[in-house]
Amino acid sequence: MAEKKAIKFPVTLRILRKIFPTIERISPSLANKISVDFFFKPIKFKPTAEENESFEKANHQFLKVGNKKIMVYSWGEGEGKPVLVTHGWMGRGTQFRKFVKPFNDNGYQLVAFDGPAHGRSGGSKTHMGEFKDAIIAIQEAYGPFEASIGHSFGGGVNMYAAIQGVSIKKMILISAPAVAEDILENYMAILNGNPERIAYIRKYVRRTFNIDFNDTTTYVMSEKLDPLPMLLIHDRDDTEVPIKHSIALQSKLEYPVLIETKGLGHNRILKDKSVIESCLDFIINDPHYS
Repeated sequence: MAEKKAIKFPVTLRILRKIFPTIERISPSLANKISVDFFFKPIKFKPTAEENESFEKANHQFLKVGNKKIMVYSWGEGEGKPVLVTHGWMGRGTQFRKFVKPFNDNGYQLVAFDGPAHGRSGGSKTHMGEFKDAIIAIQEAYGPFEASIGHSFGGGVNMYAAIQGVSIKKMILISAPAVAEDILENYMAILNGNPERIAYIRKYVRRTFNIDFNDTTTYVMSEKLDPLPMLLIHDRDDTEVPIKHSIALQSKLEYPVLIETKGLGHNRILKDKSVIESCLDFIINDPHYS
C-alpha cells in the first residue's frame, strides 16, 4: 500500500501557508524574503521513541564544523569498515536505524550524523555546502568510507562531498531528487506561493553562492563526479520525490543501476528489509551489481 501520510507542518507554517498568497499580493519583496528564509530553514521534527533508543545505543560525539556543533554517531566496532549514511532535508541520522544490525553483522561500522540545523546539531539555517563541510570533518574522524548511502537531499549531499574530495568507494542514492524545477515547484507548493518566488530563489542562490541552482542537483553534479559504482533505489509511489528523478539521473550515469520498489513512499523505504539487503549486496558484491 502506498505511503499516504502527509507531513504535519508546525502551526506557524500552516498559518503562513494560508496568508502567503496575501503577502505576495501586498508585498512581493517581503514574500521573496520569506521564501528564501524558509528555503534554508529546515523544520525540526522530534525523533521517535525507536530513534531515541537507537541513538542511545550508538557511540556519539559533537564535532565543531564552522560555527556549528554537529552531532555524529556510529554503530559497530571501530575496526569495521565505515559506511556513511546521510539523511534528507528535515531528517535525522537515526532514520537509518534499521540498517544498523544488518550492516554491523556484515562487518561494517555505520556512521551517521544530524546535519547542520537538523536533529541534535546546532543552527537554524543551513545549505548543501555546510552538509559537505560536516562530511569532510566526519571523514577525518571515521573515513575513508567504504560506501555512502544518502536519502533524498542526502543523496545530493554525498555526491557533492565526493566531488569535493571525500573518499567514497561506492555510492547509493535512495529517493534522491535530480530535477531542479521539480525541487523548486515542490517547495513552492509547500509554501503555497507562485512561480515568481522560484525565479527569486534562483537569483538569490546565484548572488549568494555564485552558483546556478541547477548545478546543485545530482543530474548536473553527476557530470563532475569521477565514475564509481552507483546504485539508485526509488519507490514508484513516492509522491514527495517522484521516481522520474532517479530515471533522469540514471540516464546520466556510466553504470546506471536502478531498483524500483512499490508501496513504500518516500520515508518508509528506509525501513524496508529488501531495500537494506539490496544496499548490502551492492556494497559487498560486484561493483556494477551484475
